[in-house]
Amino acid sequence: ATCAASAECASGVCMPNYPLNGTGTCRVTCNPSAPSCVTGRTCYPISATAGTCVPTANPTSQWRIRVASAIVDQLDPASNTSWDSPPGPPDPYYCVQTMATSTQCSTTVSDTYTPSWSTPLTQIYTDGDLASVSMRFYDEDLFSDDTIDSAIGPYDLRCGWAMYPCSYNVNRAAIPASGLTSFIISIEPN
Repeated sequence: ATCAASAECASGVCMPNYPLNGTGTCRVTCNPSAPSCVTGRTCYPISATAGTCVPTANPTSQWRIRVASAIVDQLDPASNTSWDSPPGPPDPYYCVQTMATSTQCSTTVSDTYTPSWSTPLTQIYTDGDLASVSMRFYDEDLFSDDTIDSAIGPYDLRCGWAMYPCSYNVNRAAIPASGLTSFIISIEPN
């Protein structure tokens, strides 16, 4: 992608305020297993063998995570049936975990395909925590909760690559095992 003069591209996404490489259109690339970024930058992995140099995490940063809204598919992809019995909309909630923090979950929103949450999770996250964040969505049921989507990791949550605060629309429609169409994640100052 070719980006504006104040931005550059990475995985097809233009982002501002990062040093450009020689072509002037993309971030400086790196290999996560042998990073070669300049001082003050760290290699953010886009895949197992490719990454991009981003500002080094600020150890004093404090952020909170909130899913502003989501769109849940009409049917559970695992069974191709309704989320609840008798047939009806799911009761969605989401959970967030990082390598350094315990799992924290949102409140449940009852009987809806379009849940929204106005309050962020109470857990405080650092820039480093956000680099290893994983997220899962569930449908709360009486005996056993159904998984709506369990494969959301830091590659999917590219909310600005160390450019917080931010809000980002995550499209999950093309993921076969996902029961989500999309959701909006918001990284907010504490």
